[in-house]
Amino acid sequence: MIGFASVGAAGVVSKPSWRSPGIHPAEPAADEAVREVLVEEGWLGADSAYRGRHSRYRAIALQVLYECDTTHHPLSQVLQRRFASLRQNGMALTSRGQDLVRGLASGAWEARDEIDRIIGGVAQRFPVDTLSVLDRNIMRLAVQEMLEPTMAKSVKVIVVEAVALAERYGTDQSPTFVHGVLGAVSQRLARRADCAFLEETGR
Repeated sequence: MIGFASVGAAGVVSKPSWRSPGIHPAEPAADEAVREVLVEEGWLGADSAYRGRHSRYRAIALQVLYECDTTHHPLSQVLQRRFASLRQNGMALTSRGQDLVRGLASGAWEARDEIDRIIGGVAQRFPVDTLSVLDRNIMRLAVQEMLEPTMAKSVKVIVVEAVALAERYGTDQSPTFVHGVLGAVSQRLARRADCAFLEETGR
């Protein structure tokens, strides 16, 4: 079982290569930590390989958020350009894949003010607007999934997949920082859910 790390120092702003025109991440092979948690949570059989399709969608959504955050271009335009660029480079997404990327990116972007308050509440030493753009948007994606009431994935899977993104695209400090913040967020959200349940049931 993967434990939550403590909140460490914020990473510096990174310059991922996939920001360059025409360069996009290949579908990433899942690292062993992600695969182990998916097996433990029942998403994969013990002998199954994790193909990382959803990880690819998450990586593309991260690119979209990164561009929105650094250029302030409208989300819809950034999505259209990203999908067109993927097609031109022989990496076209299916319509379902586009819907998944759009849902991830738009959900995190539209709720970013609420999400940033949640992140800031557990990482008070590191104001969200001073964090690396990459770390900030990896966490926005993950927290949005934690807040989504229809999300079937467990919080552990969400956190581990976010850490995998931080390992692939962030700084050396990113995985520990992202892991620690998201662990604290998940605990706070769990307490909030417990309080809401007690209020609803009158206990």
